[in-house]
Amino acid sequence: MSAVDRLGSTSAGAWNDAPAAASQRGAEILGVATPAGARFASSAELLHLLSEAFRKVVEQWQDIRKPPR
Repeated sequence: MSAVDRLGSTSAGAWNDAPAAASQRGAEILGVATPAGARFASSAELLHLLSEAFRKVVEQWQDIRKPPR
């Protein structure tokens, strides 16, 4: 399996979710009422959306790459 094919794998999905999870954890530690905690929470939301969008794009790309039957 090439590095390109691994983009849609479970491990790649987990890797994409790691920054959002780390930001969320930072928000929890600092508290969302603090300025830094609020920034972490906002970053977590953005990173989660980006991760989902990336996952969908990879799925579409893999569908396009499938050989015709």
